[in-house]
Amino acid sequence: MSSPLRLAMTAAHGGYGSEQVPVGGGAAICERLCRTWGARQDVELTLLVPGPSVPPGLRSLRVDVLEGRTPSSLGTLSYARFCRRFEKVLTRTLIRLAPDAVLVHDIAEAPDFQALHRQGIPCVPILHVDVVDFFCRMYLGGWVRPQAAEAFMRRLRPWPILPDLLRLVFDKQAAAALCCPHLVVPSRGMAEILEKTYPEMAPGQVVVVPWGAPDEEPSEAALQAARSRWSRRLEIPAEAPVILTLSRLSPEKGQDLLLEALAWGEQQGEIPPGLTLVVCGQVAFMQGPAFLERLHRLARNLSQVRVIFPGHLGGAEKRIALERADLFVSASRHESYGLTTMEALAAGTPVLALETPGARQALSPDCGRILARGGDLRARLWDEIRDMLADHGRLEAMGRAARERAAAHPFSLAAERLRLLLAGLKDS
Repeated sequence: MSSPLRLAMTAAHGGYGSEQVPVGGGAAICERLCRTWGARQDVELTLLVPGPSVPPGLRSLRVDVLEGRTPSSLGTLSYARFCRRFEKVLTRTLIRLAPDAVLVHDIAEAPDFQALHRQGIPCVPILHVDVVDFFCRMYLGGWVRPQAAEAFMRRLRPWPILPDLLRLVFDKQAAAALCCPHLVVPSRGMAEILEKTYPEMAPGQVVVVPWGAPDEEPSEAALQAARSRWSRRLEIPAEAPVILTLSRLSPEKGQDLLLEALAWGEQQGEIPPGLTLVVCGQVAFMQGPAFLERLHRLARNLSQVRVIFPGHLGGAEKRIALERADLFVSASRHESYGLTTMEALAAGTPVLALETPGARQALSPDCGRILARGGDLRARLWDEIRDMLADHGRLEAMGRAARERAAAHPFSLAAERLRLLLAGLKDS
């Protein structure tokens, strides 16, 4: 019998409990992998995270460089400093452990890829976000393509005056493309962008692993309790149509665009009676507070739509919220995959999403609609919302198809594909 795969997994937002603390998709995937691999005899998993909360029985090393604070509480510059401190401690620890392979969640928060490569330690990063593409879309307004930005930064790399914040974005992702045997992404659209940005990568170096829907569901008792709490807390009439969106509150998630679309619907006199929008999530650690104030201002300007901000939802309460919604809307400006989209499908809730690589990967026409970008987006988004809410028979059919699609794409399939990829590095 062959020896187990000695795997180290790092996650800068791990160890906090994603159902209780809004720490992003990378931490959620890390937790699911821990649950899936933790009991396997052929995987010897060591988790390296800054947080104190890890699954029982799992070997872990806490890398607490924040003295008890959470990464999600940091501003932009302090987060960059955290990334560098985390990188240094991770790199030293991984060299000492010398595992068969390292699985890394995210790029800016990763260990030193080049140092691990020199030590012969294969490192596979999961790009929950293509940070170069994100930077170009969100900070450069989409006017500069990632491949052009990377080519420009390549010429500047030798210059010591380059801000470290930019190096965290550009240099670390370039190092991953240069030194890592594989880069894992959750959507084919992401892979295409990466392959254009780093044309020197080998064929097959970028591996697409869509995450699918969670395997585990809350117990019936937990759902019943959450249903009672949800009903008392929000007091939404049974006949009221409900739109729900769920993610961190951040400009790239586009909650402002959704509110503007509803404002357009009011101007057209097309709001159905009792329409309620539930905006779930807490503010992001960067640009969050100012964006939240913008969302509240847009919500106050609506007179015919009730808008509720219930905060971060997890576990059974999140599932109940998704089941109560008639329509889940993702108005994201940038979305790599969309874990909450798959959770909405698992709850039987039809989805309307703006076109992103993640939406194209997660949705099919029978369970949701993808709205192409262009034109007056707020008006076009409202038109889709209006038409979908008005067609009750179509919504019911889409809800059934949504459950079927989620059931056909369980997270366990993604976890096994990833395990086989990592085991192949050990065997080679």
